Amino acid sequence: ARCIARRADPSIIRVVHTGAPSLEELSYNYLHRFWRDIPATGCTAVFDRSWYGRVLVERVEKLCSENEWERAYGELCSFEEFLTSNGALIEKFWLDIPPEVQLERFIRRMSDPARRYKLTADDWRGRMKRQEYDHAAEDMLRRTDTRSAPWTVIPASDKRAARAAVLHRIIYRIQNHI
Repeated sequence: ARCIARRADPSIIRVVHTGAPSLEELSYNYLHRFWRDIPATGCTAVFDRSWYGRVLVERVEKLCSENEWERAYGELCSFEEFLTSNGALIEKFWLDIPPEVQLERFIRRMSDPARRYKLTADDWRGRMKRQEYDHAAEDMLRRTDTRSAPWTVIPASDKRAARAAVLHRIIYRIQNHI
């Protein structure tokens, strides 16, 4: 997200970091908290993680029922269809990192005191559930890839190449959207 927004005009592009919902946010529908960050016409928001947590983290970690995450696929597609039918351009990226590359990155972070804080127990716990996350991701990509809000899967073993691929795709979509 930073590589996209780093050199952009901050008055028209904003990075939205999405963490776990607050207690207040949990009292609403899970999509409610994303509405406030939908950009105004002519502006851009880059969501670092997004509304797909319901069908990934919440599903795998059993933070919602199967009925809730199953229903979410249709809600997500409807939400994005509403946004695109009102002029939004949505581009979704899945950065595909092989398990062995992920482990190498974890080990490098652990050995670097300046970056160690970025690696948490949740990261390791999630790695132990890698197969479940991979299965949930496959479902998500298959069931929410739409003509108006397509997914682009980017091989991300090489961070630089992955960033370049993301930027090229964004430029392509913008040029062909106008």
